[in-house]
Amino acid sequence: MALMVRLYEQYEMSQANQSDYLFYHQLAELVCKGSLEDIIAASTEVTEADLSKVKDLFDAKNLKNLNIKARKGLWDKLKFRWMVGKSCKSYFAEKYIWACLQKANVPVSNENIVTARIVLFGTMCQGIQERNQSACVLTCVEQFAQAYPELTKKIAREYPTYFVDQTIAGCCLKEDSMLLAKVIEQLSNRLFMP
Repeated sequence: MALMVRLYEQYEMSQANQSDYLFYHQLAELVCKGSLEDIIAASTEVTEADLSKVKDLFDAKNLKNLNIKARKGLWDKLKFRWMVGKSCKSYFAEKYIWACLQKANVPVSNENIVTARIVLFGTMCQGIQERNQSACVLTCVEQFAQAYPELTKKIAREYPTYFVDQTIAGCCLKEDSMLLAKVIEQLSNRLFMP
């Protein structure tokens, strides 16, 4: 809210024209909705080389733990108090990714954070596929799609095979039937390749 007030004050001070006011108003609306992260995710270019480089930054043990937690459907909370570690959601948190990037002496940037989330999403989907997509397990991908809608669409457009399975894709992309059809087509093509 404070950002919106500052933007409005800047508008008043600069005596901007009508189009500038609309820009500030739209920006303030996005910030209030929490969609700024979605804009960053949608505008970030990620290559296959970036994905493999970032995947190497994560400890194999942490990726395996994410895979296991996804198989159990533990998105937000661990089932028992005695369980130690992170829920799936915490692996996608900027704070965790930031720490991994710094530990590996990789510059922390929005691009690297988006790339890391794409890699982690693929790992989570592999874990879910190994469990045969029971309803409680699909909670993880549903929650991911709700938390990162633009990133989910970006993955569908650029890396459809990261969904691993049609059921997972359907769970994440139920709002966008055209994108879902594209992902399903890519997944079925992958299954029939020699």
